[in-house]
Amino acid sequence: MKRTLSFITTIVIALCPVSMFAQETTAERIKEKSSEALETTKKKANEAAKTVSEKSKEAWRKTKAYLSQDPQTYRDGANQRLEELGSQIGKIEAASKDAELASRSYFDTRLKALGEHHEFAKKQLSDLPRGEDFARARKQLDYTIDQLETAADQAQSEVRNFRALTQKK
Repeated sequence: MKRTLSFITTIVIALCPVSMFAQETTAERIKEKSSEALETTKKKANEAAKTVSEKSKEAWRKTKAYLSQDPQTYRDGANQRLEELGSQIGKIEAASKDAELASRSYFDTRLKALGEHHEFAKKQLSDLPRGEDFARARKQLDYTIDQLETAADQAQSEVRNFRALTQKK
């Protein structure tokens, strides 16, 4: 009996460090995974904050320019907005190549249409009349820019969604 009790005591004593090590290893893994999750959350939150900030600034500039009744202020604001849209279209083109959307011929057509739409809007701006016809022409340009913004946002969304869909996990 003493031998059996001694044997059991030896086994229990031998297994205690193993059990403690397993608990420490599990705790360390949990701590590591929590740290990784926290870093990922911080990164995503910073990206979201940056996007919101950029969109807010963009909307403010756009609103300020389009609310102006002064034709020159309107022209300057519309010109700035068209430059921003040109830059956005360029980024979409670059991102579409990175996302391997080139294999989708319809997307190439969409990019060409965005370029043509942008050029059309720039021509409309340069052809804006002075005087009485300005208000009517301005409404048409506002419509063109609004449609261009919508088309660019749709293309950008497709690139983002395609990347997420094809991203390796």
